[in-house]
Amino acid sequence: MKKKFGMKLKKFLNAVMAVGIFLASIPITPFITEVHALSNVSGDKIIEVAQNYSSWGYWEVGTCTGLVTRTLNKLGIGTSVVGTHPYNIDTKQPEGTGARYSPAAMYRNAMNHPEDAKLIWQGYIKDIEENAHLFKNGDLIIQRPEDKASYTGDGHVGFMHIYGKTIANYGAGTTGIKDYVMATNVSTINVSSLNDTEYSIMPLNIPPHVNSMDYISVFRLTEVEPVYDTLSSTKTADERVEITFHKTDVETNKPLSGVEVDFYRDGVKFSSGVTDTSGNAVSTSIVTHSSTSSPKTFVTNWDDLEDAGKAEVDQRGVYHSRLEAQAAADAEAQKAATQKASQTHTFTVIETKTKTKYWLNPDNPTVSDKATGSGSVKVSLTNERVRGTAYLFKEDADVKYAQNESEIDGAVYGLYASSDILDPADNSVIYTKGTEITRVRIANSEAKVENLYLGDYEWRELTAGIGFSVDPTVHKFSLTYANQNVKVVTNKTTSKENVIVGDFELEKVITSGDESEIVEKEEGAEFLVVAKKYVEKYGSIDEAWNHRNEFTEKEYDKLITSNKGYAKSRKLAYGTFVVKQVKGKIDTDMVKNTWEFKVARENQDTIKYIINNRNFTSYLKLVKRDKDTGKLITMSNTSFKIKNADTGEYLTQKVADKTYDTWKTSDKGFFQLPLEVKAGNWILEEIESPDLYVINTEGQNFKVTNANIVEVDKDGDPILTVTMYDQAVKGQVKVSKRGEVLTNIEKDENGNIKFIYEEKSLEGMVVYIQADEDIIDPADGSVIYKKGEIVDIVTTTSEEYTLSNLLPLGHYIAYEYKAPQGMIIDTKKYNINLEFKDNETEVVMKTLSITNKRQKVEADLTKLDSDRDIALEGVIFNLKSTKDILSYDGKVLVKAGELIEEGKTDANGRYVFNADLPLSFDDEIYFEILEEQELNGYYKNNEKLAVDTKYKGQNIEKISNSEKVYNEPIKNYVLINKVDDKTLENIISKDFSFRLCKDEACKEVLDIYHANIEDGTALIPIYYGEWFASEYEAPEGYSMSSEIVRIKLNDEGLFINDKLVETNEDLLYSIKYQDTLLPVIQENNGVQTGYDDNMTLYLTIGGLSFAGIAAILISLNKKKRRK
Repeated sequence: MKKKFGMKLKKFLNAVMAVGIFLASIPITPFITEVHALSNVSGDKIIEVAQNYSSWGYWEVGTCTGLVTRTLNKLGIGTSVVGTHPYNIDTKQPEGTGARYSPAAMYRNAMNHPEDAKLIWQGYIKDIEENAHLFKNGDLIIQRPEDKASYTGDGHVGFMHIYGKTIANYGAGTTGIKDYVMATNVSTINVSSLNDTEYSIMPLNIPPHVNSMDYISVFRLTEVEPVYDTLSSTKTADERVEITFHKTDVETNKPLSGVEVDFYRDGVKFSSGVTDTSGNAVSTSIVTHSSTSSPKTFVTNWDDLEDAGKAEVDQRGVYHSRLEAQAAADAEAQKAATQKASQTHTFTVIETKTKTKYWLNPDNPTVSDKATGSGSVKVSLTNERVRGTAYLFKEDADVKYAQNESEIDGAVYGLYASSDILDPADNSVIYTKGTEITRVRIANSEAKVENLYLGDYEWRELTAGIGFSVDPTVHKFSLTYANQNVKVVTNKTTSKENVIVGDFELEKVITSGDESEIVEKEEGAEFLVVAKKYVEKYGSIDEAWNHRNEFTEKEYDKLITSNKGYAKSRKLAYGTFVVKQVKGKIDTDMVKNTWEFKVARENQDTIKYIINNRNFTSYLKLVKRDKDTGKLITMSNTSFKIKNADTGEYLTQKVADKTYDTWKTSDKGFFQLPLEVKAGNWILEEIESPDLYVINTEGQNFKVTNANIVEVDKDGDPILTVTMYDQAVKGQVKVSKRGEVLTNIEKDENGNIKFIYEEKSLEGMVVYIQADEDIIDPADGSVIYKKGEIVDIVTTTSEEYTLSNLLPLGHYIAYEYKAPQGMIIDTKKYNINLEFKDNETEVVMKTLSITNKRQKVEADLTKLDSDRDIALEGVIFNLKSTKDILSYDGKVLVKAGELIEEGKTDANGRYVFNADLPLSFDDEIYFEILEEQELNGYYKNNEKLAVDTKYKGQNIEKISNSEKVYNEPIKNYVLINKVDDKTLENIISKDFSFRLCKDEACKEVLDIYHANIEDGTALIPIYYGEWFASEYEAPEGYSMSSEIVRIKLNDEGLFINDKLVETNEDLLYSIKYQDTLLPVIQENNGVQTGYDDNMTLYLTIGGLSFAGIAAILISLNKKKRRK
């Protein structure tokens, strides 16, 4: 039983051995995934742990193998190579004992466990220097002191230690645990972070551990995996914008100080300021913008990584160090913060309080401008000073209105500075105290002066109105600043004047008619005195008397003679009065006719009348007056003759020995005949007229009769005053105004309308006639108009000519002050000389003809692509009327909605309309431009462009309507996804670009489109036409693709490589564009560090193993049979 059992056990063990031999003969490397390290321990750490044993002795550490085993065991790595130390690795061991494995065993273990130990290099120590780039700190060195690689006997083990330019074998030798130098002056190695001054450099000839001909194998026990971390950065950037606000006077442009303003950035107030003496207020807006970068990934152990680890890091696109990541994060955050600080913002200055004596315009207290990023903004506003208006009201001192024939209107006042008038901008003196500022003439009982500076003023009357005494009162007043919200301050002054008054007295006598001429004084005779204007109004003095309650006390009176036949009137107002006797002594005839009494001048002597019925004679006083003004003509003499109206004989008077029949006025304007003239009917005839007057050819009829009441001289002799009025020769300007007006239209062969204009007389032109010299009154030589004074204002009518007022002779200037509607003002000044012709020509005529140019309307437009701002040729526009267009005389020329003109844009996208559009004079829109036909590939622009035709005033030559009109192109979008050709995932965090060309060879590039690195795409807008897209810049680490994508967009849709595709709702189509990752090239100087997958060799070994097993089984079977 025991024998059978032993035989079965032997067979079983043989079978197990055979299988074991077979399995051991099969190489495992073809089935093991390639690894690059067992542990993530750095080589520096291995050296650091090994150096902890530097104070131990050679035997205390357990020889060279003991040092290696202790170090690796402590780190928990390489156990399959070095085994487990048989003693406590932290305790010194007895001399003569060693580690578990010898150097030869370690070599075999390392070769059998490539997953834990990777062979880096094999060769002689003498060749280490030229292969220094292959080694790292902590690499395991297994050394044989013979020129061969068969590790069957003794050897030496240690660790590769690289410091400075030195490569050493750090291990336990008979001279101690230290570095044993193998090469120096090495320039291509990875330098350790350890300080090389900690270790002594040993000579190369220390046996037995270092010999240049020793053969060594270098294994890498660790493969450090990349350790990733992330960080972000926050940076700030200041946006500094200096805003300078400048304030000036709108009229003088002088700077204004003391103006208070608020400063705003995008509607948010950030400061206030006050303008200085230069009119400036300056404030700086400082806004700090912060931005945090996106997380930046970096590897913390780049220097510890193998080439594969570094390649992985680079493949992921992360940074090699914290320093690099920090720099990138800082740059990104700073760029973003800088971009925030580089945006465009609106800066506004709002005036809150203006300078004293200035008006704060509520419609214009604000000014704005934009600034991009840091910089400066300069804005300005003007202020209008508070202006003053002085009103002067004129009243009769008695009853407020003018009495009798007096006239309040026509009085001339001077406005004077009552104290120095100062400019509110800088307090400079505009008018010194006492300066005459202007003169005004009273009209409608008032006058006003506008646009005055604030200050103290006074009115002084220079010339009274007709029938009034000059007011001696100086009327002082002040125009005082109220507040900044009051634009105009006013003052109202009333001047009360005394009407000129006069009186008369009369003596009523009755003559007996006897030769003795007995005279009796008549008592109780009554006379009514009424202002002539009321007599004329009511038809008779008697009827007027019945309405005397409507008169002032100085416009009527009733006289009753005393017992001495005497009566005297009250003070009567300036003008003419009618006197009538209404009651007399019984049996005594009353004066049948009324007579006139006139108050003609200030301080006029009391006039005395004697009333009697006898035939009498009277002295004649011949007076020559101006017909218009009533002034005595004193500048030149007049010659008269007096003819008896009944007999036709001329009056002669003999004085001394000389007989006179012609009399001439003196420089006082009158002449009194030396002898009395008998009662009768007479005619005063003018023989020679005064200079600059028309001769009076009609004569002046007068009557000398006992019924007339005559003036008496100081001796009581009657004097009959006969006044002849002469007409001064006048000048008159005949003003003609012409200009073009719309009369008709005409159409060309295309139906386009052009408006027709003809020259016609125009109404509404205002012409000022101004004295070019002092204009002299021919009556008395006084100045009627001073040089520069406006003497007449002529407004033209639709008639061919418009006449000015009659003007005194002299030199004048005429100029257009206001042009008719639709016209441009003529700025030329015309000389008008009104000169005396002869004494028979009453009016000297001069003609002034002015032709105005009309204000024209121009309209043009430029058509542009809204995306690319390129000109669009061939777009058709229609110019249409929106309302009926009327001719100047009201005829409808064009109906509302009618086509005026059709135009097509040229190569520059421009079209100029030729219709010569008429002006409008209200706020309505009369014409508009519409796009009639758009270009293929563009959306139609349905915007209606209003054409501005509203008259812009007389100083503007033309109204320009120049518009840029944009068409939105029809476009789709192609989203190119940049993908890795292996993973088919989008390549992110790497920039790339595509170019879009007009031709396949890309000789004409339209644009370059860069990537969105966050999602690995590039968005390309596609317009109508055929285009070609190709890669311009590949992502870093990828090869450039030669693929060209043909893209076409037309009315049918979007085509990609001639295939119609369907876009999404955003008109976007997405395509994938593959790139190939470039290979990572690692330098290898002849040392195999990877795996050699030789399948033939593996199969051969496997076959031989199988054959061996088969042979063993056959042998066993034969033995069984023999038994």
